[in-house]
Amino acid sequence: MLSPSDKFKHLSSILESGFLLFREKWLLCLFFSFSGIACLALPLVLKTEFYFPSTVNFGLSLIAILCAQIFFGGLLFFLYAHHKHLSCSVKKALSIGIKKLPIFIITVFIYSLMIFIGTIAFVLPGLFLSITCVFGLILPYTDNYDPILALTTSFKWSKPHFFSISLILWVIGLFVLLSNLLGLSLGYLLFIGFQLNPAQLFFSNLTLIAIINALVIPIAYAIMIHLLSHLKNQELRIKN
Repeated sequence: MLSPSDKFKHLSSILESGFLLFREKWLLCLFFSFSGIACLALPLVLKTEFYFPSTVNFGLSLIAILCAQIFFGGLLFFLYAHHKHLSCSVKKALSIGIKKLPIFIITVFIYSLMIFIGTIAFVLPGLFLSITCVFGLILPYTDNYDPILALTTSFKWSKPHFFSISLILWVIGLFVLLSNLLGLSLGYLLFIGFQLNPAQLFFSNLTLIAIINALVIPIAYAIMIHLLSHLKNQELRIKN
């Protein structure tokens, strides 16, 4: 049984190892994340410049989300390959992002349905499933799992470490939240300092939030990849 100080050191090492994983390939990681964020931001920019019917806006947003996930999925595989010391080009990572996109969509649907049913039941089951099954969204890219196997495996590996994983996810979530709040604060400082009009304020906030998220996402992904690898190793030790 680890003492509280040992647990803190262990969690700190996971966060540090994830950051180091990002730092080793930061340039290519930023290529994937900036490309994904650009896909998501494009429909918002077009909406402010041009008028489109609601159906066209919906179609553009859907295409943007799918294109963004190709880059984000490629980023996950790229980080995993680097973590395992495997050679992986940008082309290969993007091909995996495209290949696994249908499986990811099905996995997200099942994952969301599980959380919805769990939340409707008594709230806490939904929260529990959202944390224990979160790695099911990564395993299709890293271990070539189908949606059901990915979610059930994530549940099996995460259940014994629920509180530790919750703490790490909380730290990641807080990091993302504070980073976005920083971006919004900078946007409003520009609004006050340069007397921007509302349209300029929107674009400045959109640009800052996009840049910050593009920097934060690969770090969060790297931490999740390292944490997933740790859970897998723990499971192998138990079996052996």
